Amino acid sequence: MGLFNFLKGQFIEVIEWTNSNLDTIVYRFPVMNKEIKMGAKLTVRES
Repeated sequence: MGLFNFLKGQFIEVIEWTNSNLDTIVYRFPVMNKEIKMGAKLTVRES
């Protein structure tokens, strides 16, 4: 079970932007030691 939990934590399934700062035009998502999973979802909220 420990290996499965480790592998599951390595792949990001949902990316959500929660910063409401209006000064940000571009943001590089930190992916240190993680990979974005193929077919991941990006959630963007109205500002």
